[in-house]
Amino acid sequence: MPAPRWRRALPPSTALALLATLGCSGGSSAPAPKKVSEGALIEPPKRPLKTGPFRDPRIEPPPPRSEPQLAPAELDKTLASARALVEEGQLDRAILTLRTCANKVPASGRCEGELAMLLADKKGYKAEFKYYLAQASETDDPKADADFYRRLAKTAQDKGDFLAGAQAMRFALDRGADDAADHAFYAECLSGEQDTLPDAIAAYRAALAKDPEQHRWRYDMGSLLAQTGHPLEAITELRTFLQATEGQDERRDAKIRAWIAELQAQADREGKTSTGKPRKGRAAKGKPSKPSASK
Repeated sequence: MPAPRWRRALPPSTALALLATLGCSGGSSAPAPKKVSEGALIEPPKRPLKTGPFRDPRIEPPPPRSEPQLAPAELDKTLASARALVEEGQLDRAILTLRTCANKVPASGRCEGELAMLLADKKGYKAEFKYYLAQASETDDPKADADFYRRLAKTAQDKGDFLAGAQAMRFALDRGADDAADHAFYAECLSGEQDTLPDAIAAYRAALAKDPEQHRWRYDMGSLLAQTGHPLEAITELRTFLQATEGQDERRDAKIRAWIAELQAQADREGKTSTGKPRKGRAAKGKPSKPSASK
């Protein structure tokens, strides 16, 4: 039996015409599919630009100096309060107290140095610590004493910043730090940079002049002399060290003897005399060798 008229399928031409009519008359229709690359929702979100006063002390130093420094009396009071808090073990409160005089104009070497020393072992403040350490080690604070700069230099050396340590120790020496250990520590800081090795040798000489029985310094100076192209002077210091310590460590003794022989061979190749100058008629050649023996 034939299907009712209302259930009969429309001819294809009629169906297409009807769909076109619905589209033009505002009827609802599904949007055309988009390519994956066209979808706004799947694009990676953009990180907003960082604004405002908040900074990450792990990777960002403080902002440029702009605020005025505390009055002298108020600055001294602030530093005294911070010292008292440190003695009581309230390190976080001491840090907050020192922030009131840090990064101000003009700079206070004492304030920023004390703050750097408190931040040195505090996690999450690497960039801020390095900033204040550099600022304090370069600031010649007339009210800071030798002990302050000595402590600052020790902090710098412990963190591997030999340049800041040497700068701070220079200020300590200028303020009367004249013990043999002060000169030796200054030499240790200077020996961390290739360009300051000659100054480190001079500092070791000053230390040994005050305490010639500290043979470890003589070994260190011999090592620096070898590195800077003075093999015969290095031999003199190493032999003196060996004579004073021979028998304490046989393996070390053997290495030092081998090192001395190597330095002597180097001096012979270069034709140097005991004064360090080339022998007449022989051209100096070859490069100074580095120490091959461990302490």
